[in-house]
Amino acid sequence: MATAHSVLRHGLQMRSNFDFSKLQLRSWFPRHMAVGMMQMQGKLHSIDAVIEVHDARIPFTGRNFNLSDIGILKPSILVLNKVDLVAPERRERVASRFNDMGHEVLFTNSKEPSDRGVECIVEKVLHKIKNSNRYNRSEFPEINLMILGIPNVGKSSLINSLRNRNMHRKKAAAVAPRPGVTRCVMERIQVCRRPQVYIRDTPGVLAPSIPSAEAGLKLALAATVDDRLVGAELLADYLLFRLNKAGRREYVEALQLSGPTDDCRRLLLLLCHRHRMTITGNAKLGLRESPNIARAAELFVKHWRAGDYGCQMLDEC
Repeated sequence: MATAHSVLRHGLQMRSNFDFSKLQLRSWFPRHMAVGMMQMQGKLHSIDAVIEVHDARIPFTGRNFNLSDIGILKPSILVLNKVDLVAPERRERVASRFNDMGHEVLFTNSKEPSDRGVECIVEKVLHKIKNSNRYNRSEFPEINLMILGIPNVGKSSLINSLRNRNMHRKKAAAVAPRPGVTRCVMERIQVCRRPQVYIRDTPGVLAPSIPSAEAGLKLALAATVDDRLVGAELLADYLLFRLNKAGRREYVEALQLSGPTDDCRRLLLLLCHRHRMTITGNAKLGLRESPNIARAAELFVKHWRAGDYGCQMLDEC
């Protein structure tokens, strides 16, 4: 395996363009998403308002307008979660752009117990409902909400955060750092006692078709689709391209490199060498250990998702 000194070469000109033809777009709209959409539409008659949640790193690419159309039928608020992974100045620009589109935006970090954005959600929703007609729901004292969004944007975490904040109860919605944990419209989960507020968790639903290869890679980087649909090495290569293009060099320090690089393959070989990531061959056939490139790519991307390379938004605004 190559040594750490031979892996990275400096003084190279960074790429100004990425070869998106490497990504073969395929259907990312599994059957449970179509079923989930029908379930959501079937529950709208019992819903007073909608909370539309998206990942703050992909506020525009991450919007499924089929879900937004559901929100049009009821009072709704737009929540951009994982705000801790986005620089403050970018939040202001995103909020301004959404305001121009007629949306008031709440920024939240559902993993932060004292997050101000989470604290405001119930208040904002109740204000919207108070200024609207509840139609067939006016005789019911409890408030029913539905939370919508694409996979892995933190919908279930947000419900748990609201429940813990207002009721001091443990989590009721299942969460995991991968898409597709919630696969059907859940039963009501109470998140507030006075007034009585309930939320229905829903499965993450992507748009039936991805508009472009770059949009697909952004969605994959934000972990809204399974990495295996894209390929770990391709995802790592796109991330390295984006970091270098934006002049972000935090990955150099985070990975303890001697300098930046534009050669993803060599970078992954270095990570394999440093972390002893290998695949054992078949001894009977005389095959030796080889670098586990896929595992190294997963590690490189994992650091970015955790914010170890600094706060970065993938969408321009």
